[in-house]
Amino acid sequence: MQGLVPLASELAAAPLEAFTARLAEALLKVSTQTIQPGEAILSLDAFNLLKHNGNAFYKAAAVRLHELFLQEFQALRTGRTTRQDEEQNLSLVSFDEMEDRVMLAGASQLIDLEHAALLAALNVRIAHLFERDEISVAQNPFRSAIFLQAIYEAWRSFSPVAESHRLVLRLLQPNMFVQLAPILTGLNDALIERGVLPTIAKTPRNRKSESDATRDADSERRGQSMYQKLQRWLLTPVRIGGGAQQGDAGTRAQSLALMRARHQNAETGGMTITPELLGYLSRLQKSAQVTASHHASAGPLYATTTTNLRRIASQAPSGALTEIDENTIELLAKIFD
Repeated sequence: MQGLVPLASELAAAPLEAFTARLAEALLKVSTQTIQPGEAILSLDAFNLLKHNGNAFYKAAAVRLHELFLQEFQALRTGRTTRQDEEQNLSLVSFDEMEDRVMLAGASQLIDLEHAALLAALNVRIAHLFERDEISVAQNPFRSAIFLQAIYEAWRSFSPVAESHRLVLRLLQPNMFVQLAPILTGLNDALIERGVLPTIAKTPRNRKSESDATRDADSERRGQSMYQKLQRWLLTPVRIGGGAQQGDAGTRAQSLALMRARHQNAETGGMTITPELLGYLSRLQKSAQVTASHHASAGPLYATTTTNLRRIASQAPSGALTEIDENTIELLAKIFD
């Protein structure tokens, strides 16, 4: 069990180094294609910083990744998730940090979906090591969220320009991120060699039909659950400050308070919405069930998610959404832009 962390760090070395090169290329591409002069200068400066100090960034990311692996294994031992620790500190989170978390969560879900079979096999084997019936992807020490967190935190400490942090965060998408398949495959192979549940299929190779079926099912579930999550998280009227219900255009601080309260309501299952709005969301959910298979065959689900999110705001019954609700939906939609 202890050997998994150093092995994972070793397996991640080459993919991290390759990612550093791709990140530099992506920053240079932004500088040449953006129509915003400020962003062009920002991305070019970030490219030059990475070009001349790429090895330092790579080492910082590798060190942070190793530290997070150890933290995650410790959380598994104690039965406490790092998410629980984050929830306790939610009241101390700034609006910008909350926004960063939303963007990182969106990226990690897409990446995990691409590696669903490998993660599922690794979940079962790690659960076996800890003598548990099962663990979720959110408890897996080698899930994509850990890699995203390590890289983003490394960049924040690496670059002194705060504006470049969000620029890099927007680039952490599946098509250019760290290649996780070799890492996850290597970890599964190592456990198989040690006799840990060797009969589980370790990779999706030569199992295309099963893999496709799993992906289609995941896509359908994501399509159906998107509206349910928005029901709970975005559309729950809450009381802020002196008790006045939030309905006016809010400040950034009010927006953050609303996001916190709705996030907590989502975790506890609390939900209070009008019958009119509930009916509207139910109709959207039924529509998602009918069109989920079409979305899966036409391409990745996230290609249509932006349209779906913005359609909720544009077609909601008049007065059903506050201005902050609409802004929050737009924030989530930007993740998939």
